[in-house]
Amino acid sequence: GELDDIRAEWTDRFGPVPDPAEALLSIGRLRVECLRAGVSEVAATRRGGGPLSAARYAARLAPVELPASRRVRLRRLYGDGAVLKESGELHVPLRADAGPVVDQLIGLLADVVVTGTTAAGPAADGLATAQEPAGAMVQTL
Repeated sequence: GELDDIRAEWTDRFGPVPDPAEALLSIGRLRVECLRAGVSEVAATRRGGGPLSAARYAARLAPVELPASRRVRLRRLYGDGAVLKESGELHVPLRADAGPVVDQLIGLLADVVVTGTTAAGPAADGLATAQEPAGAMVQTL
């Protein structure tokens, strides 16, 4: 898509894309996937975790609606730590050894959340940042 075109243009003009620019493109991919899925809020909070715990982040996505088949898939892929609240908030532990948080969130959207068309709300034009406790990354799309 357009993000791939941007990466190709940057590479053509400036050479290899540096890590901070790749991170920016990853955030762009996450925003696109959230808009497709109708998710307007994403938060990833660093959690403590002992040496036996691989989950170092907790993700919260909202609103999320999952049919029964996707709830089963969510449980199979993310275990008992994944919780879909009646309010539409999805809470999922993310693993420290499974790659960058942004990539894990994109994978979660692709693997579990049913994508489709959404009605663009007032925040669909830009990115508003909400306040969260220290260590949290919250973006409202």
